[in-house]
Formats: sequence, C-alpha cells, structure tokens
Amino acid sequence: MKKIICLGNRFAYPDSYGIEVYNQLSKDELGDIELIEGGIGGLNLSLYFDSEDDILLVDHGVGYDKKLFDLHEIDLSCVNEYNHDTAFLYLLKSIEKKNIKLYLSNNSKWQSEQILVDCKEIISLVGEV
Repeated sequence: MKKIICLGNRFAYPDSYGIEVYNQLSKDELGDIELIEGGIGGLNLSLYFDSEDDILLVDHGVGYDKKLFDLHEIDLSCVNEYNHDTAFLYLLKSIEKKNIKLYLSNNSKWQSEQILVDCKEIISLVGEV
C-alpha cells in the first residue's frame, strides 16, 4: 500500500496547505492509497512509519527550488532536540525508512486553484513513490 500523509495547521495560512490538499484528495477515489490527515501531529505520526509502505508527505515549505524531495535531500543535521518548531523534522531524523518522499508547496500565497493542480500532480507522483 502507499500512503499520502498531509501535514499542516488548518488554522494558519499558508501552513494549512497540506490540510487543503487532504480535503481535496478525500473527495476522490484513491484505490489502494491510504490518505492520512497528519495535521500538526509531530511524533504522534510515528505509527504511520512502522510499515514498509511507500509514503508521500505533503506540506508547505517556502524557500525550496523544487517541490519533490527524497528524504536524504533534506538537511536534518541541524535538528538536535525535540521542540515545537522541530517536531516533524525530529521525527524524520529518527526514522530509518528509505521509501519516503516529500512534496512541498513552495508558494507562499497558494490559492484554491493551485490546490487542484497540485493534487493532480500528487496523484501522478504517488505511482512513482
């Protein structure tokens, strides 16, 4: 099985990007893809990483020159402690999975139309994860 885990804070734009993607994707038939609203789960998300499933994480992340990353492309060396700001990065640093990709919206002012475009791209990427 493949998983799409959508991350973000539904009450804080533009961080609500992942939740908006989740809301849009939940309207579609995704077949054997498990869609998960990860919210701001931090270490609570660790239970989703226990299997050998391929995982695509969807989140908002401005400042990157592309949208799709393999886990090894994210610099986690600066994450030395667990706190509110580093909770998700701390989780990524502590897991040892190779079949994780990150899809980061690099648009600081995304609109609903962009969510629709990105959802199509995300679904096509899941087949490649």
